[in-house]
Amino acid sequence: MDATTHGLWTPDAMPPSADDVGWEDAQAAANFVLFRPDPLPEGVRVESLAFRPEAPPGNELKLGWTLGNRAQHRCDLSAGAAKLRMRQVLYDWAPPAWDHPSLTGDVAPFVVGGHIAWFGRDFRGAHAATVTLDRTTIDIAVREGECAPELLVELCEALRPVSAEARARILATPFGRLAYRSRHADRTPSVPVGFWHHRRGPPNTRVRIHERPPPGLPGAHVAPPARLGFRLDTVQVFGGGPDPLEIEYLHVDAADPGRTIRILVSPERGAGGVRFPPVPEGQPCTVEAAGEVHWAYGDARYGPHEAVWRRDGLNVMLLSKPAPWTDRFWFARVLSELSLPSFPDC
Repeated sequence: MDATTHGLWTPDAMPPSADDVGWEDAQAAANFVLFRPDPLPEGVRVESLAFRPEAPPGNELKLGWTLGNRAQHRCDLSAGAAKLRMRQVLYDWAPPAWDHPSLTGDVAPFVVGGHIAWFGRDFRGAHAATVTLDRTTIDIAVREGECAPELLVELCEALRPVSAEARARILATPFGRLAYRSRHADRTPSVPVGFWHHRRGPPNTRVRIHERPPPGLPGAHVAPPARLGFRLDTVQVFGGGPDPLEIEYLHVDAADPGRTIRILVSPERGAGGVRFPPVPEGQPCTVEAAGEVHWAYGDARYGPHEAVWRRDGLNVMLLSKPAPWTDRFWFARVLSELSLPSFPDC
């Protein structure tokens, strides 16, 4: 894949860590759609803004307020005595587990436009909310003091793109071209992928990115039903040789590239890829099985839904990003249209 930026952003135009950078300048250097709360809820103030452009591997300790090499935006807010922090990033190193990888334990979903946001507690135990819009993952967490949970919801509902022009150009760019590893050799982190236990690795796994699958790539025939309006956007191949560890086919909604269906494929007898039968990761979820299909979901109204099955020498995992209409019936119909067993009460 062509790893150039095509003029979408200019990370070298900014220092490694820039404080008090304006929203528009940060958007010009970001490889993701940047959002700001507009209007701000009553009593909320922006205290500071900071943006860190991406950097090549090896710069982890030079980047200031957080580790890592990917571009990230931070906005510190105050609401009375409470201090909040909003962070934004293109979550491109793995499928965002459970659609809310920054939250732990029980979470509560709520609708933001055509997407599902989540309220709960982060790994520090603080109240937090998260939502992924236009492929940008946005986390808002209480850093000091207390505030009403409704305020976090209100902030999520107030999010608007900083630049309509930048948004249009970034959404027209394939996910794989935006991803950090299309420009830098990056380690493969061992993080949860979803409800079914699957962690990519080892860290030095070679990753190749394509916009179309090379001839003969396993699993290219498995795709969402055409009626859903999804198109293939990016193919990632993990591991070298004729039998890679895993292949990820990312399909995006033609009307909203932020809505996705991912299909992960691994050779049946391979090691380090999707396993069958699957084993739950340990996150709260409902698990069902019908014949060869193992299904897990977080919320019956929205998902996220994940299914694993084995066919034609391949282990296959299907993951759908939650939306207001991706209920249990919707996912069961998707499975049935893939010629897989449907579930009796759907």
